[in-house]
Amino acid sequence: MDYKLSILIPTRETDWPLVDTLMKEIRSQDKNQEVEILTYMNNGEHSIGYYRNELVSWAHAPYLAFIDSDDMITKEYISTLLEAIKFTPDVVSLRGVITIDGGKPEVFEHSIKYKEWRTTNNFIKYERMPNHLNCIKSSIAKQIKYPDINHGEDHEYSKALQASNLVKTEYYTDQMLYQYLYKTKK
Repeated sequence: MDYKLSILIPTRETDWPLVDTLMKEIRSQDKNQEVEILTYMNNGEHSIGYYRNELVSWAHAPYLAFIDSDDMITKEYISTLLEAIKFTPDVVSLRGVITIDGGKPEVFEHSIKYKEWRTTNNFIKYERMPNHLNCIKSSIAKQIKYPDINHGEDHEYSKALQASNLVKTEYYTDQMLYQYLYKTKK
């Protein structure tokens, strides 16, 4: 199969019902079967950085993006990414909504226009450089490794990606595509 996009989902067995719902949503949006869905079910034997590196190495499509197993995508997610990659950018920007423990929704954006991770009081509260959630050329993503850690691997990857100077072009969209359902660890 000639996939155009690989969706990577590391997950724990306890999150499988969430992943099942997420995969059904991806499949419902993927009318032409252009999306490869790869999951890595685990019980935390290794770090999340390890699982992310494994999933990246398994991806076959020219573009890839992670979706965290406890998050959700909007109805326009797949069609927007498939349209964006027709222009062959290095990365596709990502805008979405984050809720923390079910609280007030706030807007985040990951784009090459940001040179650091910042929290603001603006409409876009969380400004981030591209990270694991962005759709990126697989050839670029495979050159940057996630650190073998359980927390902060996304930020470290984002900084390494920027420092690499491999990402030069971006397809920018201001559509809300992602729902980041953050839950604090108890």
